[in-house]
Formats: sequence, structure tokens, C-alpha cells
Amino acid sequence: MGKKLKKRLLAAAEADFVICLYNPSSKKRYDYLQKACDLILKYQPESLVCATVSNIGREGEQKQIYTLRELRNAKVDMFTTVFYRQLPDKRNQWSNGDTKRISDMKKHAEYLIFAGTSEGRKLAEFLQEHQICAEVCVATEYGEKLLAATDYIQVHTGRMTEPEMENYIQERSGAPFQAVIDATHPHAAEVTKNIRTACENTGMRYVRLLRGQIDLSAFSDLVTFPDCESAAEWLEMQNGRIFLTTGMKELPMVAERISDRERLYARVLPQPEIFPLAEELGLSKKQLICMQGPFSKELNVAMLREVQAKFLLTKESGNAGGFAQKAEAAKEAGSVCVVIRRPVQEQGFSLEEIQEKILSVEGRTFQS
Repeated sequence: MGKKLKKRLLAAAEADFVICLYNPSSKKRYDYLQKACDLILKYQPESLVCATVSNIGREGEQKQIYTLRELRNAKVDMFTTVFYRQLPDKRNQWSNGDTKRISDMKKHAEYLIFAGTSEGRKLAEFLQEHQICAEVCVATEYGEKLLAATDYIQVHTGRMTEPEMENYIQERSGAPFQAVIDATHPHAAEVTKNIRTACENTGMRYVRLLRGQIDLSAFSDLVTFPDCESAAEWLEMQNGRIFLTTGMKELPMVAERISDRERLYARVLPQPEIFPLAEELGLSKKQLICMQGPFSKELNVAMLREVQAKFLLTKESGNAGGFAQKAEAAKEAGSVCVVIRRPVQEQGFSLEEIQEKILSVEGRTFQS
């Protein structure tokens, strides 16, 4: 635990502040909650009322009340929020609406991350764990739910055009970002182009976070295409049901090229906008499987057999995107795996390389 955080905890405990701790524990910081409780115990009684809430606003939300002494040995993780609250007494006459807040821990964000992949979410969690401030841009409200804002991570929701990206970066001219990190999907070529152009026009350092590629030659019986359109046109000439795992964005491109829409079954993220889109494309609700991955080989096999799919359409998304599990499932289920290859071969860094660069540079001056 850093000296600054210790100093803040001691000051807040001595002043009888309500204290709220986000992300109190991880594999590397397994004893941070015990350390925090020991510091607070220097000024607060063991009977201090405390509480934990895990998975706030998500499925499986749980709450628990403790005394400060009990809390010291409680099991928590990075999805838990811890609250310390002094009950009213002669020293402290707070009302419910008069709770005090800790000093603002946020500094100017050092990095701007355009997320959209599991790697982007992992990078944000890494920065939070190391108390490095960043702003993270996600395209949808669903992406925002998967990446909650914290003391060190600010989340911006909504798609941006290239000029809007430039304006967003230029607004920080007084305290510029160390770098803009593009952690968008490898198939989001247009978004990557816009981010790169915005960085070039503003003189900002651009860093591409690459998702690891997979060797397609290691899989047998794949049918590959350079883009979604050509894959859909080939599928139109075949017979049999098609199981789409390419996402909501590609669904119209495929549906518009398949004359018999009853052949289509799409697995998509559970977003509200999918239902009006499906209706517009002539797809019924039974043709949608709305789920959040990751998906095992066994679950993919079960879904292929359930819809009696002869074809599985997927992107070349790498191990993080579950490509191997889909390709192996298609082979076991007797389906043909149709693959949309990556649009471009990019230069950049892996998640681990970027994390190492962030931590190793003196003064956190990122060198790409």
C-alpha cells in the first residue's frame, strides 16, 4: 500500500469521515483490506459499523454488515466496495443526507483508451490496480456496464466520428495524455483508422494494442473469406442453416445477402437495440441467442446442434475471441466453419508489452 493512500486513510479515520474503498483486493493485493482496517483502527473502535457490497448493479449483487474487527478478516475481491460508517454519537451528529466524502483522488488522466475488447477491459483494470488514471471510451451502454468507472478510471460512452475524436483529445491540451491506446476489435478497421488519423492531426502518440493472432492452418476444413460480404454471398449459394457469431454490426450485412432469412440464427450480445434491428431484418426472436461470452467448445457444440446449423460464421478473432472453441465445435458438430479473415496486418504491442511499458518508464512518459 502506497504512502499517499496510507496518509489519506489515517486522515479520514481521524476526522470521522465516511470511507468508501473500491477494488479493495486482488491476487497481488490480497492483504490490502487488512492493512486498511489496521490503519483505521488507530482512530476508530472495533465496533465501527462497516459493510461490503459485491457486484453492485449486476447479477449476484450481495451485501454484508460487519464490525470493523470482523471486516479485517472478510473475504473480498476487486468487484467489492467497502464502506466504513461511524454511527451518530456525541462526537458525530451526522444526518443521513450529511455524509462526508474523501478528498478527490482523481488526477488528470494519463492515458486515453478506446476499448471494445476484453484486452481493453483488462488494461483498464490493470491501470486501476496500479492507481494510474485513464479515460476509457466505449461505444455502447452495454460496454459501459462491463467497464465500471472507478477512482482512477473515467468512462465515456458513445460512438465518435474522427473529428469528434480530435476534439476530445484537444480538450486536454492543458494536460495532454501520455498516449492514446487503441484497444478496439481487430475487425473494427474504420474505427482504428479514425483513431490513428485523430492522433496524427493532434500530434498525439498513438499505440495499438494487438490481440494475439491465431494460426488458421492449425485448423482443418475452414472456409475463409476476406470480408463479411463475400462470406455471406458464398453462404447464399449453399443450403442449410447458418449460425452467426460475428456480432450485431455484421448481422445486416449477412441478412441482406441471404434470401431465405429463416436459415439465419444469430448469437449476439444482450443489448436492447438488437430486437428492433432483428424485426427490421425479418428475423424472429427464436432466431436470436442473446448471451455474453466467453463460450466453451461444449456450449458451442450444443448451440450448433440445437439450431441444426450446417454452417458457423465467425471472425478471425484470436484466442481472446474464442476462435479455437468455435472452430473445434463446428468440426465436432459436423458444421462448416466459415471465417472472415482480419482486414489488415497491424503493427503494435500485446497487452503484456503495453503493461510493461507503462510500469517501466521513468515518470510514466510512455515511449511507443
